[in-house]
Parts: sequence; C-alpha cells; structure tokens
Amino acid sequence: MMHMMRKKTVDSFPSVTALCLFVFAGLMHTVNTSIPLIDSLAFVTTTFIYMGLILSWAVFVKRRFISDRICKMLLSMAAFFLLYILTRTVKYRFISVNQQTLARFLWYSYYLPQIFAPLISFMTACTVGLPEDRRLSKKWIIAFAAGAVLGVGILTNDYHQLAFRFREGMVDWGSDYSYGFLFYAVTAWIYFFILASIIMLWYKCRVASIKRRVWLPFIWLPIGTLLVLFLAYEPIAGIYSVFKLPEIHCFILTAIWESCIVIGLIPCNTGYSEYFSESGLPAQIADNKNKVVYRSKIALNITEKQMEQAKKGSVLISKNTVLHSNSVSGGNIFWTEDLTAVNEMNRELREIGERLCEESDLLRAENEIKEQKSRLEEQNRLYDNIAVLLKPQLDEIARLLENDDDFEKKIRLVCVLNCYVKRRANLALLADSCKYIDARELYLSVRESVEYVKLCAVSGFVNFSGDCAALSEHILLAFDIWQLWIEAGLGSLTAVMADIFAEEGSLFVKLNLDGGVPITLSEKCRRSLNACGGKMNIAQEDGTLFVRLFLPRGGESG
Repeated sequence: MMHMMRKKTVDSFPSVTALCLFVFAGLMHTVNTSIPLIDSLAFVTTTFIYMGLILSWAVFVKRRFISDRICKMLLSMAAFFLLYILTRTVKYRFISVNQQTLARFLWYSYYLPQIFAPLISFMTACTVGLPEDRRLSKKWIIAFAAGAVLGVGILTNDYHQLAFRFREGMVDWGSDYSYGFLFYAVTAWIYFFILASIIMLWYKCRVASIKRRVWLPFIWLPIGTLLVLFLAYEPIAGIYSVFKLPEIHCFILTAIWESCIVIGLIPCNTGYSEYFSESGLPAQIADNKNKVVYRSKIALNITEKQMEQAKKGSVLISKNTVLHSNSVSGGNIFWTEDLTAVNEMNRELREIGERLCEESDLLRAENEIKEQKSRLEEQNRLYDNIAVLLKPQLDEIARLLENDDDFEKKIRLVCVLNCYVKRRANLALLADSCKYIDARELYLSVRESVEYVKLCAVSGFVNFSGDCAALSEHILLAFDIWQLWIEAGLGSLTAVMADIFAEEGSLFVKLNLDGGVPITLSEKCRRSLNACGGKMNIAQEDGTLFVRLFLPRGGESG
C-alpha cells in the first residue's frame, strides 16, 4: 500500500504548492525599488513562476487523461494561457513609452485567450463521455467563428472604439477610458462558457456524491471576480496591483478545471492503484528490479527467485498453483492460477480409468468393448455440449441407446442426431460471439448431416453457391428446419438434395426430399420465421417434397 499511496501523490497536481507559488509571485509584484537589477529580477521571477505553473499543469494533464481528445483540448487551453502570459511579459517589459499603438495592440491581444479558452473549456465539457471515434460536430465552427468575430472586434478597437472608448487623441488611454458594448459582450461570453462548462460536467455526472461537491469549481468564479476587482484594478482597490489580469484569468480557469478533476466530474486515470488493489485478480506488478509496485489484496507473496523463473516461463509454485508472467511498460506483471479444479478432474479421470480397467467383463469380446466404448464416448461428448438447447435430440439418443436391440440401425440414427447436436452447438457458439456467420458454415453442417443420413440408406447431395455472411439467427433457423425435415423422414426418405444459396446477406435453401413426410414447424421455428420476415413454401409431386426456404437480409421481408 505504500507504493500505491506514493503513486497517487505523484498523479495528483500539487495544488497547495501551486497556490503558494501563485501568491508568492503576486507579492513579487509589490517589489518597488529604484535598483533596476532587483526590479528586473522580481519581474523575471514572477514570469517564470506563472509559466512554470502552466507548463507543470499541462504535464499533469498529459499524464492523467486517458482520452486523447480531452487531453489535447486541455493542452490547447494551456497553450492559450502561455500566450497570455507571454503577451503580458512583452507589454510590461519590452514596450517603450513611444510605442503606444503597439502597447494597445498587445493589450487588445489579451482578449484572444480570454475568448477562446472558455470556449474550448465548454467544448471539452461537452466531449466528456463521448466515444473517441465519434467526430466532433461541425456546428462548433460556428462558435469559433463567433469568437473570431469578437476577437477581431477587440483587436480593431482603435478604429471604432466599441470595446474601449478613449479621450480624443488617445490621451491617457491606459487609465482614462470607458467600456463599450463589445467589452460587455466579451465579458458575458467568458462568464457564459465558464458557467456552461461546469453545468455541463455536473449534468453528465451520474454519481450523486460527486454532484453534491460541484460547489468547489463554482466558488472560483466569485473568487476570480473579487481578485479582478480588488487586486488587479488599482483605481478600485486603491492599493498597488498585486496581480495583473492575465495571471488571474489563467489561475481561475485552471483552478476550475483542476477542481472538476479532483472531485471526479472528469474521468482520469488517477486512483488506479486502489482499483487494482480491490480487484479480484491474484496479480501484482513489479518494476524491472522485481520490486512490487502494485498488489491486489488476494495476491500471493512470491520471491524474487520465483519472479525470475516466471519471466522465462510458467512456474509451478505449489501443488495447485502456477505462476505466470508477462512484461509491461517499466516491469512485469505476475499472476497465479489455481489448478485445484483441474487436478481434481484429473484425479477423477484416473479413478474412472482404473475402474474401467478393473471391469474384466468389458475385455471379454472385442465387439462388446467397441460398442460400450462407443456409447460412453458418444454420450460424454454429447452431454458436454449445449444440453439445454439440444435436449430433445439428447433425450432421443439416450432412448435409442437404452438396449442393444437392432443396435446397428440405432447407431446410424444416433450418428445423424449426433451430427446435428455437434454442428448445432458449434453454430450456437459462433452465434453467441458474432452477429453474422459465413453461410459456408451452414453448408458444411448440412453436408456433414447428409453424410450421416447416407448411413441410413438415403442418397444425398448438397450444393452451395454465393460468398457472403448471413445473420446468425437465420443460419440457426435454417439448420433447425433442415433437421426437422430429416428427422421426420428418416424412416421413409430415399434421397435428399439440398441447394444453399447466399447473396447480399439473404439466404435461400431448396430441399428436394424423395419419400419425405410433410411436417408442421414447431412453435419456436414458426415464430422465428415470422419475426425475420422469412418464407417457406412446400409442394409435393410424385412422392417428392419440394421445400423452398427464404430468409431475407436483415430480417426484412422480401
């Protein structure tokens, strides 16, 4: 657990340290001395602190987020923050008194990060919870275009003064100005998208305990407003400015997002150590020096020697436990496998084998041995398959094998039923793992069934054409219907011909049954046929049944 706690500390952004550095940088603003070197050193220190905080937050964002899209959006916000601080640095340190127009342009440039960072913040909030492969809506272009219009409006304020109104001739423009409509529009834009970001994250959250802590990111908005009014605007505060607008804006928006991350409104990869510890996996992760970093509660204690052996291959560390290993980034993962059930099954198999060897009656005649062995193997193999799904056939097989009367004829019938049980089970397993099955699987199943039907003195032929997959339920239904016709006519059939054709997802099955017996579909087959929009036509001529089965693509009726 010591390793887990240390890992959690590394993954969490050092918020307290960042706050202390931010306050310290603000206090450095108050350094007012006539010594140029000290004054320059204080300015450079504050600049590096602000940029360092932004860059460190960007590094933690990169480490903590699984979603590549969210990570890129937050990193783009950090890039805007850096641009903000750089613009502030150039304005206050590298622009002379004679460069008033350039100074105003840099001042106007402050509003580009102010406009686009909240917009990206809201865009990120809307993206949380969406699949990574889902493309962003093109409607976002409209929002960015609106932001660009506001940005251009601010940058061209000297020509229209819709954002800031100055005295004639731009006299004392840095302190004597009033606000215009465009300034209030940008301010509303900023507050709207920041509020909308928090509300959107709160709305998407489904954990009540997290939603109750949403006050934490919300509280930073009034704090930021007070910082702007009483610390940034010297005329209002009446004291020397502790902070400038750029660092306050960057700090507040970063604090809001960091608060959302801390309370869990945004999913990130912190706390994985606790998940690993509480998991039901008997596993542990060690570094390249075999020092355990993560361990689940049920993991066994293993030695470094056993770790080294497991790296080369699986190691049996006790009678019922085997140790496995696989390399991961920075080390190896080790897990154990319990072989108790396997060993118990092997023991039971050995006992069964010994009992069989002791039963001398089975060794008296070769034919009797083959017959009984065939029954045992057949029954074991059949009952290991999907017994519930194929219970009628399994029950019929059990009935046929109850006595040895006319055994040869019965074993032929068993072979036909067994073929269906095996193939139907295989198709059911395929259908469970995928929605579509290659139509050749139906062809191979019918062809094998025909081979066993031939043992019952019935000639048969199967043809297949087409090259596509069909819905799994269609394949299963077609094979079930085939088996119904075969089982009904086994006593009277003399020949059977099947023609299977698959095209564009649709399935066509044609059956010609010489000596076939008309049947009534089971309730289950009839419901399945109606549900998928399929059709089955039956005609009889000169003792031959002609069955035409059509199953349309996607279950749509044709």
